[in-house]
Amino acid sequence: GFLRPVIGHTCIGCRKCEKHCPGLAPAPADLDPAQLRVYAVRNRDAAVLGASTSGGLFTALARLVLREGGLVFGAAFDGELRVVHRAVETEEELAALRQTKYVQSDLDGVFRQVSRALGAGRKVLFTGAPCQVEGLRRYLGGDREHLITCDLVCHGVPSPGVYRDWLAAVEAAQGARAVSLLFRDKSAGWDKARLTLTFANGAQTSAPLTQTPF
Repeated sequence: GFLRPVIGHTCIGCRKCEKHCPGLAPAPADLDPAQLRVYAVRNRDAAVLGASTSGGLFTALARLVLREGGLVFGAAFDGELRVVHRAVETEEELAALRQTKYVQSDLDGVFRQVSRALGAGRKVLFTGAPCQVEGLRRYLGGDREHLITCDLVCHGVPSPGVYRDWLAAVEAAQGARAVSLLFRDKSAGWDKARLTLTFANGAQTSAPLTQTPF
């Protein structure tokens, strides 16, 4: 059920896709650990902190980029609760990009959007899994002026196919379509992450994340 690259009839055999893929051609570990600096961050806005999966750093970075007329790219749910990457230009749109989504996101067309925005001189914040960030950097030919990237600690990305099957089973049991999903709801406390689903009929289910079938 994972999204995978497919070579179509327009392929010219340049093999750039293989050369640029972080999975097929991993980059050498050229960072000196002694030169790394580590910070702990917590957003001072209580509302943002409560609506974020962890410390709210993403929103702080995104607000900075938006104030300068830039674009922010991140993972959001679409109308069918599929996880897709998309761009936002206003602070009101940021809410959709907050919160961790434990599913492989669809990046269709996003790298081209990033390239066009940078070419127009706009600042861009791109957030995603480490392989997505590295894939973007290779697509662009390396670091670019006005580009800020922010990845996350990744333990492996769950399959969209497994996610769809699980969601369909939950909706069938509830007899209603799911309209909202929080993988790590903080309403019961920071250290008590809960998976919370809201349905079209107004019903809601919530359970400790690690105790759910997904």
